[in-house]
Amino acid sequence: MKYENVLSQFASKAQELSHKTCFRYKSKDEWKNISWLEVKDSVEKIASALQKKGVQAGDKVAIFSSTRYEWTLADLAILSLAAVSVPIYHSTLPSDAEFILNHSEASILFVENKQQLKKIESIKGNVPKLREIILIEGQAPQTTSFSKLLEGDVADAVSLEARVDKIPLDSMATIVYTSGTTGKPKGVVLTHKNFASEMDALKDTFEFPYSHEALLFLPLAHIFARAFQFYQLCNGFI
Repeated sequence: MKYENVLSQFASKAQELSHKTCFRYKSKDEWKNISWLEVKDSVEKIASALQKKGVQAGDKVAIFSSTRYEWTLADLAILSLAAVSVPIYHSTLPSDAEFILNHSEASILFVENKQQLKKIESIKGNVPKLREIILIEGQAPQTTSFSKLLEGDVADAVSLEARVDKIPLDSMATIVYTSGTTGKPKGVVLTHKNFASEMDALKDTFEFPYSHEALLFLPLAHIFARAFQFYQLCNGFI
């Protein structure tokens, strides 16, 4: 079986579907659309911003948020740098968030909102390797706003294709921490090849044309939701 990087599959699909809708999300009771090229451009801008902040291959970047399209933008940007995504369930208690951040040695953390930020502020002093927090919603002292990452000119960003072609399939992509287990969460390492293999299996099992739409409500910190999100990005439905 020939494995192909999930990111390269997404980049190819973004060029193919370009201005068609990739994501729909609800904001103030109104549904809004984001095109495939808008998603790709945003990922490239975020990746460029993270790189300027010193993120390199193998570095750990955590995401502490419920399911939302910005979660996926951050995830794809992290992976495109050959860095490692570390999802944290939005319901995680501060003590477990502290353990995950320290155990993974995450240097940067995406936080959904001020409510989740309060959890992190209560334990930040115990997480010495965490050097920056990026706030997805709103603004707060000693954080970087997510919108700031999107202010760059996409023309100045390295293309997604140029980045992902250099990522070895056997390199680490993510550390997924278990929930609902006894004791501290357990970190499960998955490679880019693991994700690519999963996409091959899903393509052999399901066929969803572009006219199909999927509603994702499971937490993206759960690998099932994340795998299905990747399948949508590789296959080309909404």
